[in-house]
Amino acid sequence: MINDIWFAGVIDSDGFISINKRKNRYIVKVGLVWKNSSLTDIILKNIQQEYGGHLTYEKQKNNLGISDCIRWRVEARLAENVIERILPHLILKKQEGELCLMSRKIMKNKGKNNHVQEKMFYECKELKKLH
Repeated sequence: MINDIWFAGVIDSDGFISINKRKNRYIVKVGLVWKNSSLTDIILKNIQQEYGGHLTYEKQKNNLGISDCIRWRVEARLAENVIERILPHLILKKQEGELCLMSRKIMKNKGKNNHVQEKMFYECKELKKLH
């Protein structure tokens, strides 16, 4: 059974929480990329069932060659919902989660304070470098 505490640990260790810039707007994302196996496929399908989002199967280059991977991700409102659920349990990525939730609040304000969102975008990028 997947629960918020376990999932927060997975995101802290293997996942990402980010703000991405698309054209003139910012998108909040939460996701994971794991090597493909029957076990990861089952786990990610359970994550998708619990939290929503999309699964994509892709090939990814690494220093050992190319491997089959599964990517799970949520964006926008769904990402906000996931972050709200796991935020109390996050440790390493707690600041990214808080920045993303603040950014979503600004987005709901019809994009006003775009300069604040841009600052959050760059702060989130800097935090990623620390992990």
